[in-house]
Amino acid sequence: MHYQIFKGLFVVNSDQIGIVGSFSATPIPLTDPDGDKIYTATVSGLPADNQITYTYRIIHGGNIVNETITARKYVVQVNDNANTVYNWFNDQLPPYPYAHFFASTLKTIPGEVIRFFDDSEAGSATSWSWTFPGANPSTSNAQNPTVIYSTPGAYNVTLTATNSSGNTISKTISIQITTIDNALSWWNDQVFYQIYPWSFLDTDGNGTGDLRGIINKLDYLNDGNPATSVDLGVTALYIMPVHPATNVNYGGYEVMDYKAILSALGTQADFDELVTKAHTRGIKVIMDMVFNHTSAAHPWFAAARAGNGNKYENYYVFNSSNVVNSWGWRDNSSASNNTNFRYFWSQFNGNATADLNFRSLSTRNAVKDVSSHWLAKDVDGFRLDAPIYFFGAEDGGSNTDRPETFQYVREWSAHM
Repeated sequence: MHYQIFKGLFVVNSDQIGIVGSFSATPIPLTDPDGDKIYTATVSGLPADNQITYTYRIIHGGNIVNETITARKYVVQVNDNANTVYNWFNDQLPPYPYAHFFASTLKTIPGEVIRFFDDSEAGSATSWSWTFPGANPSTSNAQNPTVIYSTPGAYNVTLTATNSSGNTISKTISIQITTIDNALSWWNDQVFYQIYPWSFLDTDGNGTGDLRGIINKLDYLNDGNPATSVDLGVTALYIMPVHPATNVNYGGYEVMDYKAILSALGTQADFDELVTKAHTRGIKVIMDMVFNHTSAAHPWFAAARAGNGNKYENYYVFNSSNVVNSWGWRDNSSASNNTNFRYFWSQFNGNATADLNFRSLSTRNAVKDVSSHWLAKDVDGFRLDAPIYFFGAEDGGSNTDRPETFQYVREWSAHM
């Protein structure tokens, strides 16, 4: 605020300055407790890896003076110590760099090539410095380098991203190099048993299967004793969707709440008991997750389709026209007067579902959040429904082998 004070555009102890943004429509006041004419504020509770936008606002002589530049962008870093930004009022500087990357694999065997891909948000990084202790090469300034490890072990990989103003930030992940036997994915050696809970076993007499039915049949699937021969020898359960859904007879693929259990199947406590008792028998549990689309009755979509500025609007794909690939666009005119929300994209079951917008960072992070929720409840992994459609053909392209789909699956896998 040096310049504003010098020019008489800000009066100390009388005028105010605040910050507004995607995290708060109400100005958060900045203060200068040490009198150095540098005003500061702290914003707490912002999720890591989320992009925020923000601007400053001065109240001078009772009048509101907003910045005239485009809202600044910043991606919240995992390390809190990194989340300090400096700005001049109304000065548009290059965006802060965001050190983020993913690897072609996080676990492999000696001699295999590992590819690293820079994923710095908004392209703000202009140079990259990589360190690969134990690898060949051990350093690189390429944006997307490749390396080889020759010895088993755990290795840290660090990327330091720099923007055009010289601001830097770093990100570190761990790579595991192991023997061939240990590198094989566990799922490839399991005896899987797929269960549709709705029709598996009814224990309460309401005519539909339930989680208690699966629990009661665990000994039939695998009693946990390798010396017996009266069970099926199942070592992994693939459980079809268990969430509240618009039409459970559709298989549960019209999800209305990713973090809840359909009451007709049981409770969260029942599901937790199922996982625990399965694990005691050496049975892993895989959940069927429907991340390509939600029910049109999902609270996210119910809020988004109105087109009135709700934060969930970017979770879905809306358009003013259905000219390109008209087969996938559904009429939304009854829900919104906003012409930009005339149609929404849905590749399954007509108007009953709406495809999620995986081009949105917020959507991708929401899926990671749901994944973390269930992993925290000790499930062993997920079967993905229709991942080929994550980045849909609403742009007129093909659904097949899209690079952004592979990139996100790697990113999602690294998160887990």
